[in-house]
Amino acid sequence: MSSTKTMTVSLAMAIAMTAWATHAAAADMSCPAAGSIRQNGETKDGDIAYEAVSGAHTWKGEVSQYDDAKLHLEGLSFAGASLINSKDKHWASCDYKATDGNSLRMSLDMEGNAVSPANAKAWKSVAAGKETCTQSTSEACTFK
Repeated sequence: MSSTKTMTVSLAMAIAMTAWATHAAAADMSCPAAGSIRQNGETKDGDIAYEAVSGAHTWKGEVSQYDDAKLHLEGLSFAGASLINSKDKHWASCDYKATDGNSLRMSLDMEGNAVSPANAKAWKSVAAGKETCTQSTSEACTFK
């Protein structure tokens, strides 16, 4: 094989390996940053809707219209995460606390795909099909 052909094959293999490694790394997800959560209108029941985009995923949450006056988005911080796997539902949920003590849960429907901890040491099984992570940062609570 000529040196040019060898370099071309080596380069193609390097690109393929980089693409594979990037894809594998992207498989692990974490909760959206608290600063990315935004108010996004109202639900049909009049509750306040919230949304956060993290990578290719859109997280959704809501707070009762009666509690919203107390929720301050600029004071939110990560409080924990949960993974739920039941017969027909698979969810990832992330909890946030506001400086005034109120809370917000953001959820991601995994669209029929089971969800599992990526960083197993950070997660604890609390019931059949339910895992929780109470680490201090969302980056520690990765899942896939």
